[in-house]
Amino acid sequence: MDAVKEAAAAVEILADPGAGKRTVPLEAVPPPDSLPETPSALDSAVAALSRRDEWEPACDLVGAELLRACSGDGTGLYEAFWAAERLCEEFRSASARLLPALTAVLTWHGTGPVHPWVSRLPGNAADLLGRLGETGTADLIADLAGGPSPENADHALTALIRLGDGRSASLLAADLPERPRALRAAVEHGLPFDPGLLSSIRERLREWTPATEGEPSQSPHAELPLLELLRAWGTDAHEAVPELCAALPVRTSPVAVTLSAVARSTPEHPQAEAALRRLVSDGDAKERLDAARALWRLTDDAGPVLAELHEAFTTGDKALRCGAAETCRELREAARPLLPVLLPLLTRNKPRRIPWQIDVAVAVWHLTGEAGHVLPTLASALSVPATATKAIRAARMLGPAARPLAERVARHLYDLYELPATIRALLRICPNGGPNGGPNGGLPPGCSPSSLLALLLFHAREARDPGPAFDVIAELGARNLTEAHLECLRAYATAEHRAPRKHSAPDIAADESLRAAARTLLDALP
Repeated sequence: MDAVKEAAAAVEILADPGAGKRTVPLEAVPPPDSLPETPSALDSAVAALSRRDEWEPACDLVGAELLRACSGDGTGLYEAFWAAERLCEEFRSASARLLPALTAVLTWHGTGPVHPWVSRLPGNAADLLGRLGETGTADLIADLAGGPSPENADHALTALIRLGDGRSASLLAADLPERPRALRAAVEHGLPFDPGLLSSIRERLREWTPATEGEPSQSPHAELPLLELLRAWGTDAHEAVPELCAALPVRTSPVAVTLSAVARSTPEHPQAEAALRRLVSDGDAKERLDAARALWRLTDDAGPVLAELHEAFTTGDKALRCGAAETCRELREAARPLLPVLLPLLTRNKPRRIPWQIDVAVAVWHLTGEAGHVLPTLASALSVPATATKAIRAARMLGPAARPLAERVARHLYDLYELPATIRALLRICPNGGPNGGPNGGLPPGCSPSSLLALLLFHAREARDPGPAFDVIAELGARNLTEAHLECLRAYATAEHRAPRKHSAPDIAADESLRAAARTLLDALP
């Protein structure tokens, strides 16, 4: 109880609102050896120090507790690690101060039975170091990625992929079925082609079997990133065509798309074409459409896909029409024979039809260039929240021809997560946009460049990827940046605190991207 009272007294001192911004000596914080029995005291002390921006003493306290726990039986390690992660998520320099202690957690093995949560902490530490971009720890992370614990190894390999380490592909290939998190990271971060990993993927694909009566197909949804990785590799992955052809009946749509991506102009091209043509002849309506679409991508033969599209639009159900409309949009000029079928589809804008009518409208626009055919459909779609985002992107394709929709598009600036796309659409629709709305191409009322920049800067700190927001900021032009905007950019670039995220969870990688983008923009200013 004495330790609890001591910790509580220290927290009261740190939280004293009358203390101003004075420096709090580390001696005022309870010593680490008083904390194992009172883990909440550590949280309280760290929180109080953080509120006063005394992050260095907080890091020293947490680092000492991490090292103490790692040198013993792990008591208090769980609480100390999550305190360390919170400090790294709040302060940009915390990682450098905590690095020795986090490295100790990374290599900690325990000395007896521990709670499962504690046993997973080395993997959590690897994940944190990967998000922080600590390339100096790559060797230790690689050791953990090849270790006996599947969960810790999966986390460690994910971190290694984030760090761009060259050993990632071979480690993933060595135990592909046990590395689902690392597989998703490989897709997200664009893992380069590797022959050994391709061999492992082909082996996994051979285990996919079609569904039989009463039995599901053996192609776990979690393994679909295998196909995404093959598509990213393109024709480098052409040796997987035999396995993809065998898997075509199991997952028709994603496998067909993958075949068209990896087999074009390769020795396996005829084998892939034959498999797709068989499915066009023998599959059900959706399988035939998916296979015909992939066949067009592979061979440029539009005949089969046009036949399937005509049938889908005249006799197909809603789901089939959605897929057919997306295909028409992709075909562009190749869809011209279907124009007499497409135009009547835009005459009735009912809510249940609008999602696929947007794709039909874009296809018609590409074929005719006449906005009168498509504007009513897009106007209806903009009034429905579920379809507004898709309609905004379609309006951007029309450019100035969509000027009558500008104010409707501007009403969706409240959608924070789609903000860059919405502003980009406005700039495309109103190419002569200025601070005032008007009939001559100006932005709608209330959409001055200054106000749009303020929205974009707010979006940038909330987004997982601030890149699109900064791309649009560049489109709006540096001349429209006010002193308030510049002050915000300087804070993003240089502040010790990570940018606060009000509407989403802390994201270290996003903040590092934000800091880099803000520095780049500021450096480019005259």
